[in-house]
Amino acid sequence: SPSTNSSNATKSMPKLHTSKCTRSNTHQLESYHYAELHRVMSNAVPSSSNNADWIFTLLINAGVPYMTTLDGYDRIIEGEDHAVMGGLMSDRRVRHFASIIGMLEGWVKEANQAAYGAENAAAIQLSDALATGAFSRRLESYKAQLRTLPEAHTVDARFDALQRFIGRL
Repeated sequence: SPSTNSSNATKSMPKLHTSKCTRSNTHQLESYHYAELHRVMSNAVPSSSNNADWIFTLLINAGVPYMTTLDGYDRIIEGEDHAVMGGLMSDRRVRHFASIIGMLEGWVKEANQAAYGAENAAAIQLSDALATGAFSRRLESYKAQLRTLPEAHTVDARFDALQRFIGRL
């Protein structure tokens, strides 16, 4: 019953006296929320991930669609790149593309695992993105931007391998 679920959830929370809000009670609640957030993140985020990868993983595990997550990351990075004093720094831009490629590789890997079992959200979303052309357009846009950067050779091979793999799907 709903009341049972509610009472079970409350049992795991620290006991707080609601009659009087104190610094101690607030600290207990903050500690509980921090511990819960840490638990969720440690279960969702591989320890070997770089910053962009773990953010992407966390959003995907929270149910945010892959293309939406990628759109959001693109907007954040675009804003960050344009906010850099003196214009864009190409090495920084290449690092951002490396993160994006890592995200795309993760998406494709997750979708590819569906071939060995039941379909998963990654496979369905990738199939939709390929069918509408959204994924291919995004890849072409990244490739065009990457070609303008002198340090592109550091991620070019990964990008080409990803494109070849996608082409076989």
